[in-house]
Amino acid sequence: MAELKINYKISVPEPDIVYVRLSRWQKWFGSYFREYDTVSAEMYLKGQYTKWTNNAGYINKRAEGIDIMEAFQHYTYVKSGYDIICCDLQGVKV
Repeated sequence: MAELKINYKISVPEPDIVYVRLSRWQKWFGSYFREYDTVSAEMYLKGQYTKWTNNAGYINKRAEGIDIMEAFQHYTYVKSGYDIICCDLQGVKV
């Protein structure tokens, strides 16, 4: 069977992506968390929060930029040799 290749260009604006530093604390919060729990936190990002996807298959089809986010998820899956996928995409527009 012949391989079908589709090659076309679409015009989409290049997104601005800012990576925030993630902090991790362990046993810092006293008795609120169990002894070995780990808490992750990131700095506050000012702006309108958007959740594009989550780990359970949710896709926010009405969110601005969802096509780019879905393409990025698919790219990470293909680029990793179908081994891992980047998901739970969320943040603010910068």
